[in-house]
Amino acid sequence: MKEVQKSKERDPFFDNAKFLLIFLVVLAHGISPLKKDHDTVYMVWYTINSFHMPCFIFLSGFFAKKYIQGGRFNIQKPFYYLLLFLFSQAAVWCFEYFVLKDTGISKSVVAARSSLWYLQCLVAWYVLLPFMDKLKPKNMLAIAFGVSLLMGYDEKLPGAFSVSRVLVHLPFFLLGYYCTKERLQKLVDGKWKKAVAALLFGAVAFVTFFERAVIPERIIVASYQYQSISSDIFSFGTMWLARVAFYVLALVLCWAFLVLAPRKRTFFTRFGNRTLQVYIGHRFLYLAELKYNWGMLFNNKVMFFVLLGIITITVFVLSTKIFEYPFRWIANIKITPLLKESERTEGKK
Repeated sequence: MKEVQKSKERDPFFDNAKFLLIFLVVLAHGISPLKKDHDTVYMVWYTINSFHMPCFIFLSGFFAKKYIQGGRFNIQKPFYYLLLFLFSQAAVWCFEYFVLKDTGISKSVVAARSSLWYLQCLVAWYVLLPFMDKLKPKNMLAIAFGVSLLMGYDEKLPGAFSVSRVLVHLPFFLLGYYCTKERLQKLVDGKWKKAVAALLFGAVAFVTFFERAVIPERIIVASYQYQSISSDIFSFGTMWLARVAFYVLALVLCWAFLVLAPRKRTFFTRFGNRTLQVYIGHRFLYLAELKYNWGMLFNNKVMFFVLLGIITITVFVLSTKIFEYPFRWIANIKITPLLKESERTEGKK
């Protein structure tokens, strides 16, 4: 009975948005081997990558509010993400080393394998949240945006712990954290907004395709320093403007996407709370695709639609309940007993 009540309390809008976003994540990875040979595929890939993770991160920040209540911080959430990262890191490394026979891969624990950087970022943001929460929102946002623009000039910024992505994507997390449900509703609701958003999304994607030199690919990836990015428009000294352009593009597309996301329950709504298992699970297929060059099997129009079908099936299969069990097991590892045991040990000393 409690489970039914809990399910009814979930807002289908957010589950719909999260499911569509995870579909776009898998789609972008699935078609990426073809983007060099087809301009249209590149346009789709570039547009998706311009906003899908910023929008995911915005929603992560939006839901982070409930983990700080009454000045107290729930440490279980970052602990869960830390455990999930460590288990996933080990699983991906074993898959690459033993299955794909890639013996030259890094053995670093802190250098995220594949797309596990997102989990590292979540740990960092949640740990920093109690400190950032002490500042006024406008001040914290100004600091976050300023740091993200300037840190690109730091050539010694460590690659471990996904520091670059932590800082570049922090503004999206904070925007979600500071955004109330009422404010978000005003931003995305309205019949006229759907028409505007559809036109805007298409126009931005079209213009971006022809003007993508304005925002180099490495800017939207967010893991490169400015000295390793080339641009026909910006010099090294003005490369921060390319990051500003990325923020504008990402925010516009995020808004348009959220406006267009369905508000009512759909056939995929129930899968919206299982996006992490898809995010991590599809990485094994993507790594195999890159290793064995499977993408070339779909290098024509007919087979491309077959690829889209495979991607869709993959998302739905990985969203099923059976793939949720490892995540539940990790979630059931509580940090409180560990802390109490540590305190008892310290007391005996």
